[in-house]
Amino acid sequence: LSVEYIVRLKRFRPLFTREELAIAAARLKESRKTAARRARKRERLFPDELEAGRMYSEGARKTVRVNRFEREPAARKACVNLHGLDCVVCGFNFERRYGKIGAGFIHVHHLKPVALSRGTYVVDPKHDLRPVCPNCHAMLHRPRKLMAIEKLRGRLQKTEPGTLPKTRKKRA
Repeated sequence: LSVEYIVRLKRFRPLFTREELAIAAARLKESRKTAARRARKRERLFPDELEAGRMYSEGARKTVRVNRFEREPAARKACVNLHGLDCVVCGFNFERRYGKIGAGFIHVHHLKPVALSRGTYVVDPKHDLRPVCPNCHAMLHRPRKLMAIEKLRGRLQKTEPGTLPKTRKKRA
């Protein structure tokens, strides 16, 4: 590919035919596509792996504009009152694990994603919301199509048999 690059340099172009220049351009283009494809695959397989000795620049200010959907704090509170503070997927409880600092901490997952609704809708905390730890919440949203809680719980049970606590009885 070094030769193809050199062939494409302005000072060397007159030495080659149009066909040779076109072939060099096509080979360079294909190699860039292949490199990009490999980089995407590598990033997907090893997202946190860093190249040895490579330095990274961070901290530049960037303006990002996003839509943020309103959440009703009373609905979250009702969900926690109904379902408790244990993750419904893995059973994790922040207060039991971290003490006082974890008291009352849990994410609340919408079974019907707010982002997919067409505007405001009424949420029933008993049927529409579930308490989940941040890790399980991220895994529920990781696939392109939202994963069902039961499916994620099943995956977790397959990887660590017998480690999940029994499902908590719901309050009436």
